[in-house]
Amino acid sequence: MTPPGVVDHAVHTPYSDPGEHAARLAEVSTDPAELGAVARNVIVHYRASGHELPAATRHEIDSRWMDRILAADQQRHPWPLAEPREVTDRVQGCCRDHTLFCVSVLRAHDIPARSRVGFAGYFTP
Repeated sequence: MTPPGVVDHAVHTPYSDPGEHAARLAEVSTDPAELGAVARNVIVHYRASGHELPAATRHEIDSRWMDRILAADQQRHPWPLAEPREVTDRVQGCCRDHTLFCVSVLRAHDIPARSRVGFAGYFTP
């Protein structure tokens, strides 16, 4: 049991919870290189991909929750997350979404993970 006031980073939050798509995350490797590759296979950066992305899916940048991101992906690609997707048919997102994807996969494997972003002097080793 986690003591009061302590966050268990191995447990999903509402943001990282994959919902009905939990089995898909369980299939993803936790090897950092492989995990990053799958994150980039599912999510394409909406401004930095170097490709002309469809205007019809631009709203996906506001998905923000893993279950919504995975729902968008699985609606177009009802197969494992590591199987290739065309760049222009991936879920449009940003660095936040890639981070959330990786955190969610790690938590799905009971590996404590959290996102930590920003530029601040209080980040210490």
